Amino acid sequence: MKKKTAIVGATLSLSILLGGCAPIDKGMEKADAFAQDKLSSIKVPFEWFKLDDKPKVNAVTTWHKVSAMELPTQDDSKAHLKTVDALEKLLNTELTNQETIEQFLANNKPTSSTFKGFSLQMSSNDVLGKVIREIYKKPYQTIQSVTVTGVGKTLEGKDKPVVTISINAINDSEKYLIYPLTMTLNERGQIDSVKQYKKPFNQLYTPSPLTEKSEWNESVHKEFKFVWKDFTSYPKTKDWESVKQGDFTSWLSTNGVEETNKSGRAVYEWFKNNEGDLTKGSITSYLHTDENASAITKYELTYPKKKSLENHHVTISYDRGLNKIVEIEKGTYTESVSTKGEEQ
Repeated sequence: MKKKTAIVGATLSLSILLGGCAPIDKGMEKADAFAQDKLSSIKVPFEWFKLDDKPKVNAVTTWHKVSAMELPTQDDSKAHLKTVDALEKLLNTELTNQETIEQFLANNKPTSSTFKGFSLQMSSNDVLGKVIREIYKKPYQTIQSVTVTGVGKTLEGKDKPVVTISINAINDSEKYLIYPLTMTLNERGQIDSVKQYKKPFNQLYTPSPLTEKSEWNESVHKEFKFVWKDFTSYPKTKDWESVKQGDFTSWLSTNGVEETNKSGRAVYEWFKNNEGDLTKGSITSYLHTDENASAITKYELTYPKKKSLENHHVTISYDRGLNKIVEIEKGTYTESVSTKGEEQ
């Protein structure tokens, strides 16, 4: 009797604890079912045990840093031209050899398996092969020569040498058909990538080659940095939204820039994207050219865009003979013709 009373008492206590004033006349089964129902209705606050998420970087308010190329005090591109001269001779020999061209056109193989100068290309996208087939698709049209038009370096791939060339085709017209290409070289001076950075065009003469006799100064980068410092010193302002494009047009004119309208648009867009601070941009490549004996070095500047976290580019044309910046354009001098980026 005492044992039964103890069990009933324990059940009764649990019923009172969970349900408040439960009816005393309920039997043990009813009391047990009642208790189970109450237990199932209890909600555990699992959010108390949830770990906090890691803090996320706010893409709208964070600038990413653009790696800068370390421009050498003494430019070595003139010495590099000796390697490029040998490469130019090889390309002229191979790409003007009619027998080799016919062999390439007859087989559905990439240029890397036909032309020695392109045997180490890193990609399967055969840009040069497409250019050759496009040239020879038209009757009486052949490759007449190859001209080296520029040498330089790019930060992409740890200061890789860059060479621009033009493939010069002739046909039954008075003008040459020019295909501009840009190539990167490995440490041995061998071609490992090619892209077409401009659409083909016609002109009466082949492009001016870059040679050791071109206007040159080994201190070109040192002199450029001295001039460029004046441009990036444009005063920072919190009220950058009130600055107009015309302000840059007149400012560029006082700094000797000739193409002020085009340059003004490019710098103004850069200024707006960087919210009034021109110091966020970094030089990421350069190319020495001598088109029409102009002695121009093109510097590519890369800057971040705040909202998209993408990189944007401007090309700075520096006159090596006059020691001044003559033009600043939106985009990069190595942009290719499709996307702009059809690369092999």
